[in-house]
Amino acid sequence: MGNGSITLNPSGGTYCEGTVVTLTAVPDTGWEFDGWSGDLSGTQNPTTITMGSNKNVTATFSQLPVPNYTLTVNIVGQGSVALNPPGGTYPEGTEVCMTATPDSGWQFDNWSGDFSGTANPGCITMDSDKTVTANFSEVGTCTETVGYTTVFGSTSTSANRRAMPFTMPENGNICSVTIYHAGGS
Repeated sequence: MGNGSITLNPSGGTYCEGTVVTLTAVPDTGWEFDGWSGDLSGTQNPTTITMGSNKNVTATFSQLPVPNYTLTVNIVGQGSVALNPPGGTYPEGTEVCMTATPDSGWQFDNWSGDFSGTANPGCITMDSDKTVTANFSEVGTCTETVGYTTVFGSTSTSANRRAMPFTMPENGNICSVTIYHAGGS
């Protein structure tokens, strides 16, 4: 009963009186052997039976419970993560999609931990306990100006002008770029 099979050694099924037959219960994947019934009892596997008459033997198998795994979601910054399906504990093989939603003034940057990248939503298959972090960063406001701020109305087509590298003094967002030159009109 259940999902599995019995192998016989020697093989066949019809035996002379006195033949000792070894029976081995072989459960299918996801099943386990529970025991023998009929003309054989117990849980020893493999086991033997001596043929002295016709025998009727049944191997009983039961399905193994599917393991459950936990998905732990951490948040860096300000935002939330919705799980589909919701819960946090899932049977093995479940695909869970995570959707990161930033709070006002914040943006979703990426996932880290057991799932990485910028896909949003991002989906992960539960084959062990997993820990994923949703990383959010604050959206900068453009309240500071770096560099020169004088605006000149004339346009030049001179081929002798060169761009100069500029390094931002701190991390932030670039809201606009204005090109300035001091090479004449």
